[in-house]
Amino acid sequence: MRDLVIAAGLIALAFGIVGAAVFGLGDRDTFVSPPEAVVQEFVRAVGNGRVEPARSMLASDAERTTSTGEVRAISSKFRSSVGHLNDVEATITRRTRDSASVRADVDGQHANVDLTLLV
Repeated sequence: MRDLVIAAGLIALAFGIVGAAVFGLGDRDTFVSPPEAVVQEFVRAVGNGRVEPARSMLASDAERTTSTGEVRAISSKFRSSVGHLNDVEATITRRTRDSASVRADVDGQHANVDLTLLV
């Protein structure tokens, strides 16, 4: 019985440490994907013509007001100018409490482009 109490105490302590790190220290990456990973996946989805996954990565308001046809047109134009995606690297250029500006370096078959997206 005593071991059970000790185990429960250790689990409670672990939850307390995680809670303090996330809420007390303002950690923004524990429960959500890092902004640079979201941008990389979005650019890859657009570049590979995966319209619905790309559209679902938009902010709620943007997803509501942007049709599948609009995302398809953006994807088509992007793919025709860049070609096959070789690599996408993303870095945070500016970060606030609620948003981040992320620079994506896109290496494509026909062209290399630098994009800046607000996440």
